[in-house]
Amino acid sequence: MPEEEKTPYYVYMLRCSDDTLYTGIAKDPYQRLEEHNSGKGAKYTRGRGPCELMYLERCPDKGEALSREYRLKQKRREEKLGLIRAYAEQQDAGEEERRPIAGPAAGPAEAEEEA
Repeated sequence: MPEEEKTPYYVYMLRCSDDTLYTGIAKDPYQRLEEHNSGKGAKYTRGRGPCELMYLERCPDKGEALSREYRLKQKRREEKLGLIRAYAEQQDAGEEERRPIAGPAAGPAEAEEEA
């Protein structure tokens, strides 16, 4: 039996209106952003909107995305902001549309508040 094609997932970071960062995973990060901003997303982002998509990383499957999300959540805020800056520079270097960067893998995460 041929192996089923895996569905890619994305790890994303949002900046909430209170300047905290939220890390999560989704098959469609743009739709998920709309859910966060409409109050139907994660509990953490409710009341902290509007949120802005700051970082996007493509992963080959959900398991990889969950692993990467976990690793990102372990990073200090300054390290996350560095990733966000690098992502923005990559996008500004020629891409008109913000596209996800190819990343090592995935990670799990709900919300995280950062000072």
